[in-house]
Amino acid sequence: MPDIKLNLLKHKIMRIIHTILFTLLLVTGVSAQTPAVQPVLAAYLKMKDALVKSDAVKTAEYATELIAAINSTDVTALKPKESKSFRAEKENLLKLSDKIVAAKDIEKQRSAFAPLSVSMWKIVKTSESISSKVYYQYCPMKKSYWISTEENIKNPYYGSKMLTCGNVSDKK
Repeated sequence: MPDIKLNLLKHKIMRIIHTILFTLLLVTGVSAQTPAVQPVLAAYLKMKDALVKSDAVKTAEYATELIAAINSTDVTALKPKESKSFRAEKENLLKLSDKIVAAKDIEKQRSAFAPLSVSMWKIVKTSESISSKVYYQYCPMKKSYWISTEENIKNPYYGSKMLTCGNVSDKK
């Protein structure tokens, strides 16, 4: 008799543990799939950093990552303003990212990066899912913008040649 009671108790405990684990997985799964443009910004920032280092191979690699992040963003689940700007800029971001992937020359990558940055800023500026400070920076020599999470200037258009050339134009 005691073995039966012990087995029943073990069974109840296991059901409770399974229920807790299932609930945790469900909650974690939902939060992991929470729509946000943070992965898009993260891939963009990696690409920007590769341009700062004048690394064409890494720039193309991160542009591919950016394409994947853009395509995996659930636009229908974003907040209305964020969704509207993302929808408006999505095709342009994909087209410019494709250009960066296809370009083997760092200067061609930088040329495509300039309008890509303008499109990205339109999304970042309306985003409610980005919690970190974001700076919209400007290079007066190239007359082009880029986005950074650092206030210090690290110019992706000239790399080490003019690393600190530029200024903060806007922030979010």
